[in-house]
Amino acid sequence: MSIPLGRWLRPQRGAREPLNRATGVTATMAKAEVQSRRLQRRAGAEELGRELRAVLQDLQRNLRGLIGSMLVDHRGDPLVWELRGGVEPMFVSLVGSLLAQASERTVAEMDLGLMRNTVVTTEQGALAVFRVSDEAFLVLVMQATANNVLVAIEAQKAIVKLREVMGHG
Repeated sequence: MSIPLGRWLRPQRGAREPLNRATGVTATMAKAEVQSRRLQRRAGAEELGRELRAVLQDLQRNLRGLIGSMLVDHRGDPLVWELRGGVEPMFVSLVGSLLAQASERTVAEMDLGLMRNTVVTTEQGALAVFRVSDEAFLVLVMQATANNVLVAIEAQKAIVKLREVMGHG
């Protein structure tokens, strides 16, 4: 014979929830407050993501030969991206992050100041990494037909917008 413990563990109807005397808040009230703050942070993060993605979409529209763009944090984690042609976001973020770190270390060892950008060109295209802030880099994947001067100009415009959206402008 089993004893239904669930009804003994649940608060009985009409029972009052204990009040934290120090804060004057019940556990249910505290939980609701925490959930509310989480929802607000999530909504803020979603709005930030939409604004950052809009900057990358503008960049995509303004540049011919751009396969994709990505905002990567200093650890190499992709934040937002606009990639076409089956390009794998994790691979682009990893390669972009490694290029940024190698370039930063090289520039520091040679005492040349802060790294602004790094471009690796191949017969079929190029990968460019631009510093947005201490925490983020813009990674661009381009076809060989892309105009590198125009890419640099448009990337700088996008970086200004990204800094504004991120609060670094």
